[in-house]
Formats: sequence, structure tokens, C-alpha cells
Amino acid sequence: VSLGGDDAFWAFADSYMDLKAAGNNQPPTVTIPIVANEIGVDAEGLLACAQSDEFEDEVVADANNAIATGGQGTPWSIVILPSGEMIPLGGALPYDNLKQIIDGALES
Repeated sequence: VSLGGDDAFWAFADSYMDLKAAGNNQPPTVTIPIVANEIGVDAEGLLACAQSDEFEDEVVADANNAIATGGQGTPWSIVILPSGEMIPLGGALPYDNLKQIIDGALES
């Protein structure tokens, strides 16, 4: 069942994080339907998906991978250079910083 695709995902993520940054401390069971209705996604379906354990194994595996690779921050990414050197990227970086890292990796 599709709940809006990639565009809806990013609209949800942006709106949800904006609410949290503005001091909204309501539990996800309250906040998820608010944001879903705001972006035009089925609120009941999205809340049911969020409360489901359908993807628990994938989430746990990703969290364990981040811990094993030294993850600090969200998002957690690693740029792997052709030499095998790894450049950790912890947290959200400004575009110019990220572009500089990737351009450097492409040049090596």
C-alpha cells in the first residue's frame, strides 16, 4: 500500500521535524496524524504503518550498522574513496560542505 511515495515521505519528514524543532512534544500517535492530514496522506494508514513492526528487522540492522561503523548523528553516511578510505558524515551537513567532500572523493 502506497502512502504517497517519495514526495510525501520528504514532505512528512520536513513537516514533522519542523513541528519538533518548534517545541512540539506531543507523542508520535498525535503528531503523525496531524502531519499526515497536512500533507494529504491517509492518517490512519500512516499511523498503522508507524506502529507496525513490519520493518523492525531492517531498522535494527541499519542502527547496528551505524553503531558498528562509528555512526554519530542522523543522517549517518560514509563516503568510500577508490582507495578504500572512508569519510564519515555524521549529521546533516550544509550542501557546500557535502559537495566539497564528494567532489574530493571523485577526484581521487
